[in-house]
Amino acid sequence: MSNVIFQSSPWWILVCLLVGAAYAYALYQPLPLATTGTSVGGFDRRTTYGLAVLRFLAVSLLCFLLLDPLIRSIQTTTEKPKIVLAVDNSESVAVGGRPAINRSLAALQSLRQQLTDKGMDVSVRTLDDTLNDPGADLTQIPFTRRTTDLSGLLNGIRSDYEGRNLTDVVLVTDGIFNQGLSPTFGQYPFSVNTIGLGDTIPRKDIQLKGVIANRIAYLGNQFPVQAEIVSYGYAGQAATVVIRQGGQELSRQSVRFGQGDAFNQLTFQTTATRKGVQHYVVEVLPQPGEYTISNNRQDVYIDVIDGKEKVLLLGLAPHPDIRAIRSILEKNQNYDVDVRVLTGSIDPTPPVDKKYDLIILHQIPDSRGTGNAVFQTLLSSNTPMLFVLGGQSAIGPFTASNPVLQISGPGTQTDKVTATFNPDFKQLAFDPAKLDLLAKLPPLTVPYGDYRAQPGSEVVLWQQIGTVKTTKPLLAFNVTSPRKTAVLAGKGCGRGGWKSSR
Repeated sequence: MSNVIFQSSPWWILVCLLVGAAYAYALYQPLPLATTGTSVGGFDRRTTYGLAVLRFLAVSLLCFLLLDPLIRSIQTTTEKPKIVLAVDNSESVAVGGRPAINRSLAALQSLRQQLTDKGMDVSVRTLDDTLNDPGADLTQIPFTRRTTDLSGLLNGIRSDYEGRNLTDVVLVTDGIFNQGLSPTFGQYPFSVNTIGLGDTIPRKDIQLKGVIANRIAYLGNQFPVQAEIVSYGYAGQAATVVIRQGGQELSRQSVRFGQGDAFNQLTFQTTATRKGVQHYVVEVLPQPGEYTISNNRQDVYIDVIDGKEKVLLLGLAPHPDIRAIRSILEKNQNYDVDVRVLTGSIDPTPPVDKKYDLIILHQIPDSRGTGNAVFQTLLSSNTPMLFVLGGQSAIGPFTASNPVLQISGPGTQTDKVTATFNPDFKQLAFDPAKLDLLAKLPPLTVPYGDYRAQPGSEVVLWQQIGTVKTTKPLLAFNVTSPRKTAVLAGKGCGRGGWKSSR
């Protein structure tokens, strides 16, 4: 249905017609004088009248459009009510056995057919959304998911069906979730109807809930493997947790459970003895009366590599900072440190064919331009960089070549500052006792000027001048740019306090 809406009085249409008529009459006024069959201008009478009518219509239409009329069109469409069958296809649902779960799924499939026969649009969603065929056999759903996020499942349905006629969601689950929030706290624009599966009576069980380990380890190094164990019904009892590699037991520990749903963590220190992807198995040995032992075991795969991180430490001149940084890095056997000093006796030119994993620049670029050529060569790659600034740093070239800090100032003056920790920095967890040492360390020498952190940068330490805490970054980094970059805006870390604190 369509209709025209006027933003002013419809009586103005008569005015538009009068304007059109007056315009046509004024333009073709000589018409009555032509009595011999021709009109003024060389046209015959019929053609002249036709032109007058066209002029009248055109002018009237233009005046009518000046009234800003609106055309409102209403279209009515009917959309079928939509119902989603949300199936929790996690392992815990099928613990009671596949035949029992198949009977429930067969009844659910019958429900889907009944709703479809009533003219409703029925679809099926699972936790991993692997059921793409609307008419698929529900009894063939694999219950293999090891994580259950019911709130995420419902939120995904709400997002995908926004603006559509979704009336109900039938949630088929055992009510157990180990990720996300409880779905009872969610607000949904549709009705959530639940079908409970499984046994609601808690059973005695021990579960290896998770194993936390690094994806990469270095050959010959020790690395931690952390096991998280949850138990029910074994209060005051103990269990044994073992870690194996290739069928050989590497270590075992005992864990004693507390009251209720006890949660425990154990950490194994394992040595990487072989290169390549290594397969480890963490297992809680079965206990008498356990409901199931299928959740007592988890596999862990760790890539053991035989290689060292190559670090280039390039300094403008011999300095205690360089010696301190070198000594710190060489304590880790996984770092291969290459030290170069531009104005010293050591060969200042890094090998062209050597690839570095990190470049540390001490007072480079410098105000005299000594290291400009080497610096520009290093900038041509996206190798991560750490800038250590000092009194000889060239502030202009530094500011133009880093995504972390912008410094504006004369570049020839310096300040003595100490460090204060930024409490908003949450990327790493620091020992509070170590942070207390910052107030006891000797000051660093930083270039004087106005400091501003670039977008995407995170500040770890602020500058403190005397007793005044400033918002000038002292240590900051940026990992969002093509080159990961960090800046320590001061020299003097080679003095005893800073070196020993590391």
